Order: sequence, then structure tokens, then C-alpha cells
Amino acid sequence: MNQVYWMGGAPCAGKTTISHIISQEFGWYVYHIDRHIESYLRRATADVHPALTTYKKMGLQKFLLQTSDIQFEQVVAMHHEQVAFIEADIAELRQEIETPILVEGANLIPDKIAQKQASPKHSIWLVPTEKFLLDTYPKRGNWVQEVLRRYEKADDGVQAFENWMMRDARFAGHIAHHVQAQSMTLITVDGSVSLLDNAEIAMRHFGLLN
Repeated sequence: MNQVYWMGGAPCAGKTTISHIISQEFGWYVYHIDRHIESYLRRATADVHPALTTYKKMGLQKFLLQTSDIQFEQVVAMHHEQVAFIEADIAELRQEIETPILVEGANLIPDKIAQKQASPKHSIWLVPTEKFLLDTYPKRGNWVQEVLRRYEKADDGVQAFENWMMRDARFAGHIAHHVQAQSMTLITVDGSVSLLDNAEIAMRHFGLLN
């Protein structure tokens, strides 16, 4: 796994943008987990992947109307079920790609990455503060508004967004706790440091800059 690097954390911390910068500057291949979710759902089976198959039947709209606590538990369960799919995809890519592979996404599980990474320099984690999350999420792009516009009742859209943010705030704390427990490198994103500066921190951590 010497050529595989990991960038995990929680949503809204700049992982995707930083991974793009690394790819453009150094030619690394980036495996964006979010782009493969549909593939995981297609491959999921009810007996082995109950959380994924439940989500597939429910759909995003109904999922977001659940309480933040229920969503959190289901998200964590889905991430555990996705591990085998991610590992299989990365193993296949390593046969085809000679450049380093950067696996990026909030779906990565710190405890499991700690066991498989080649060295502590092969993973970095970015987690937003709750304030940064709430301030930034509505500005992430049209896709957020598109999700909320699908609700027939405006109140449902408001409730869904509140549940969503409460879940992600709790998830950020969960990830930070597990990263620190494994003594891995964590960047807390609160807006006081620019995205480019955080990208430089990540590149230095990976040994790409002196």
C-alpha cells in the first residue's frame, strides 16, 4: 500500500478541492468515494449490506427526514459496509495505474485506515467545526438546493436540512475522536486558515513539498 494515500474526515472541510489540487500539481490519481456510491448500492446485497440496501429502498428524501441520531447510526453503518467495495476498487486500480492513488471521502474509517496505511504520513483527516459547517454548507452548490426543492412541503425541506446538519456536526465530532485516538494527523477547519494553506499542509504531510 506504499502508493496509496488517504484523505478522510467529514463533509464540508475541503477534501475534494485539496485532492484536485494534488492531482493537478503532482499527477496523482484521485479516487473520489462519492462518485462511486451508486456502484456500491448496485453491488450491495441485503444479507451482507443491510444499511446500504435500506438506504437504497428509502431514498435520500426519506432518509433526511429521519432524526439526526438515526441518520448518524445509519451513515456509520453504511461506511463500514462500503469498506470492502473501496478496497476491491483500489486493488483493481493498483493493477492499472502506476502513479500514487489518493482515496478521498468522508466514508473512510480511521480505525481501519490506521491498520492498512503504509505509514502515518499516508493519511490526513479534515474536519469542520460546527459553525464552519453551518455557515458553509448552504454555499456548497446548487445540488444542496436541488435536494431540498424536491420536498413538496417547504417545512419538510427545512426539517430535512436541520436534520442533515445536526447529523454531519455529530459525525464530524465522531471522526475527530477516532482520528485522535489513532494519533493520526487532523486538520480542524474553522475558516481561520485558507483552503490553499490547508492544501499546503496536506501536501507537506504527504511529502510532496519540502
